[in-house]
Amino acid sequence: MASIHKIRPDILPDFTETGEPIANEPPAGFFDEVVYTIDDIGQPINAQFFTRSNADPTNWYVVHILYFLFLMIIPA
Repeated sequence: MASIHKIRPDILPDFTETGEPIANEPPAGFFDEVVYTIDDIGQPINAQFFTRSNADPTNWYVVHILYFLFLMIIPA
């Protein structure tokens, strides 16, 4: 709440700060240890992985709904 009050004091006008807001910079050495592989899994996926994808996840649920409706119409 202290971080919110620091940026937008108008949202919490009666807030009395009892803690410190989140720092703008990470602590020293925070990103020093980078995990490149995980045992039994391999290389973890990061956001850059999806930039090379041609798949468009927009409205993915519509395809599944249509598929299930199709299965209900056609008897097995």
